Amino acid sequence: SDITDHAGRAQTFFIAGTKAGKAYITATEASTGASVSAVIVLTPDAPAKMLIKSYPETLPADGISSSRVVVEVADVNNNPTDGISLSYSVRGGNGSLSETQGTTSERGACDFVYTAGMSAGVATIDVSAKSPPPTDDELKSAAGRVIAPMVYDNMDFTELRVVKWLKALGDKVGRGDTLAVVTGPLGDMVVHAPVSGKLDGITVDEGIYVIEGKEIGIIR
Repeated sequence: SDITDHAGRAQTFFIAGTKAGKAYITATEASTGASVSAVIVLTPDAPAKMLIKSYPETLPADGISSSRVVVEVADVNNNPTDGISLSYSVRGGNGSLSETQGTTSERGACDFVYTAGMSAGVATIDVSAKSPPPTDDELKSAAGRVIAPMVYDNMDFTELRVVKWLKALGDKVGRGDTLAVVTGPLGDMVVHAPVSGKLDGITVDEGIYVIEGKEIGIIR
C-alpha cells in the first residue's frame, strides 16, 4: 500500500518472478473501491537446458524401422523457449533423419523421425541450438540506456529518487555528460550519459522513485 503525493502519484516496484507468463497488477482506492489494472509480460530467458527423448529407444537394424525423436529446450528456470533454431545429425551415418533442422514451438519443443540404419549398435544423434544474436538496433538501444547508479549499501534493492533532470528531451549530449541527479540512503549522486547522442526518452520523471541499476532514460 502507499499514499499519493502532491501530484496524485503512488508507486510500488514489481520484481519479476521465474515463471514466464503474465503478471496482473491491480491498484485499488480503498474508500470507493475504484481500481485499475496493468499487465506485465514475463518472457523466457535465453535457452540453457536441452532434453532429447526417442520413442521407442530400441529398433531393429533393418533400415526401415523408425523412432520419433523429441527435443525440448528451456531456460534456466525451466520455462520453454520458443523460436530457437535447432540442427540435427546422426553421428557416423548409422541411420537417417526426416529433417536436419527445425525451430522450437511455443512449448519449446521440436520433433523429427529417425530411421534405423543397417548396422547393429548405438545410433548417436547430435542436436545443437542457436539463439538469435542481438540486432544492431538492439545493441545500440542497450548501449544508450541511462541507468540509475548502483548503491551497494545492503543486500536488498535500494530505492533512489530522481531529484532533477539536467537535460531536456531532445537535447544533444556527449558521452560522460551529467544528465540527472538522484538521491538515496548515501546522499545525492549524478548520472552520466553512457554514449553520445540525443536524450530521446525520460522513463523516470523528477520526484519518482526507481530501483538502483534500472533504466531512467534513453539516448539514441
